[in-house]
This record gives sequence, C-alpha cells and structure tokens, in this order.
Amino acid sequence: MMNKFLELFRSEKIDINVDYKDLKRQGLKVVSKKKFSKFLYQYGKTRVLDGYASVLKDKDGFYINGVSTSQLIKLVNFDHYIGNYILKYLLDFEQRFSTVLINTILKRNNLSEDYVLTEENCEWLVFKSFDEKNDFFRNIFQNVESSNFLRKYDDKTKIPLIAMSMSWTFFNIITLFEVVDIDTQLKVIEGLGLENWNIDVFKSMLHIIRRLRNTISHNDFLIDSKFEIYKSLIKKAKLREDKTFFFIYDVCKLLDMVYPTKIGINNELIKIVNKQRFSKTVKAKVLSLLGVSLEEQRNNENKENQQNQSRNNYKKQKMWDKKNEIQD
Repeated sequence: MMNKFLELFRSEKIDINVDYKDLKRQGLKVVSKKKFSKFLYQYGKTRVLDGYASVLKDKDGFYINGVSTSQLIKLVNFDHYIGNYILKYLLDFEQRFSTVLINTILKRNNLSEDYVLTEENCEWLVFKSFDEKNDFFRNIFQNVESSNFLRKYDDKTKIPLIAMSMSWTFFNIITLFEVVDIDTQLKVIEGLGLENWNIDVFKSMLHIIRRLRNTISHNDFLIDSKFEIYKSLIKKAKLREDKTFFFIYDVCKLLDMVYPTKIGINNELIKIVNKQRFSKTVKAKVLSLLGVSLEEQRNNENKENQQNQSRNNYKKQKMWDKKNEIQD
C-alpha cells in the first residue's frame, strides 16, 4: 500500500483540483505548480489553503505582500517542526512530573513499591463526591490493556501503582495530583524545583501545557493557537497585564520555568524562525502569531544583526591573520 502511494506521489499522475488562476488573483505567487500540487496532495488541500494560508491573508482575503507557494510550504513545515521540537520538552516534563508525583505519594503515605491502588484502599485520596471517585477509577484503567509496559501483568487488577502510572495520559496524572492532599501537592511542586510556586499557579500551568500537548498530538495548526488566560500566571510569566490570551511563545516561557534549558525554549523558538528564510512580511506575521511582541522582535533583530556582524568580523580577522602568515 505504501509503495503504491510513493509511486503515485513521485509520478506525474497526481491529479488534484487546484484553481491556480484564483490563487494568483488572491495575490499568491505560484513558484512551481508541480511542486505545490504534490505538497497539497500530501498534506491536504483544505488543511493548507483553508487553514495555514488563512493567516497570510489580509481582512479582504488577499495574500499579504511576499507570500508565495514556497513560503506557504515553509510555513506548514515550520509548524510541524516546532510542534515536534516543543513536544520533546512537554513529554520530558510529563515523565518527570509523573515520577515525582508517584514517588512522593508512596513516601508520604508509607506505601511500598508493590502497593496496588484500589477503591477500597485509597483513603489518602481526597474526593469531592462519589461520582468524582467513580470517574477517577474508571479513567485510570482505560489504557491498561493496551500498554506495552504492562504486558507482563496477567491480572490487570493487581498492577502496582508505580507501574500502572506508566499507562496514564497526562490528564490522568493531573487528575491524581488534584485529588491528593495539599501537603503532598506542595511536596511535589518542591520536588520539581519550583519551591516559590503556589498550588493554583502550578495547576493553571499544567492545564495550559496539557492543551498545548493535545494541540500538537492532534496535528492542529500550532502557531495560530491561543490559550485561555489564567490571571495567576500573568505575573509568573512576566506578561503584560492587558494580555487577553496565552500564545505559543508565552507558554514556552512557562515551560522554560519548569524545564530549564541553557538557551531557553522561547529563545530557541525565535532562532528556528530566523533559520526558515521566510520573506520579511511572512516572518513578521509568524512571530506575531507566536506571540512575540514588536519590541521583542526588534530586540531579536538587533541581536541577530550584532551576531552576524561579529561572525563577519571574526571571518575577516581569520582571513587577515592567514594572509599575514603567508607573507611572513
């Protein structure tokens, strides 16, 4: 089946209905019909032309200056690339959060590593209602049968908590965090190196990260994402008070706080944008969609110019030194 698809994709026989006259009328510069048609066949005409392309149009439905089919392809590929880039850190944080949570629960409640969580021995959990308890236990067993980690357990009702947690979704892990006592929650936050975070701020951050993770996992249009504002996070992420949404760049700032890296995930995001060879107008639009302010864009542009100048000066100096060596 895959070979047939590849043969079709590589051949001249791809027949996809694209109204290039209308695209040109809308202001899209068509670089190569053949290449663009194949790209639309692979990624989906509706996804590209009705989804990604929409952000590169003005209010009258015309493409902004500098948009070509090659720029549109770059935009789609960039969106996929940063999704994979960010997902790497999201998954690492998810694993670390789950491990710290389970270990803290076992330690604080004097439970062994063989402890099996059941509805009868969960007195250390704090449920608001009987329905909440039922929902919790139904959800944590959802993926037990399909988990590769749990194949060795014949009786799926006797899997230790520490092992069962490996089959959980991020939602399951967050739910467990929300039904443990306050002291345990604070210990988990401390165990993640976030001693100055309060519980409400941490919970808000978890829910934003979960929504970002779902956006990436469902192959949605990432850079056009906006997330509900949690007032408790505005000060923590050092955002403007008049902010109405969290954008990808803002969420990366939060992720930097819970998953510190040498360069900063949000700074790396801008570096990735700079490497894409977008036209000036498309680059400005992409940075705006990501939530990078005009001031931050200017600062980044100045910094990039300084780095380029330093690299050029270094190359000139090396050439000069080499020339002097030859003369000597």
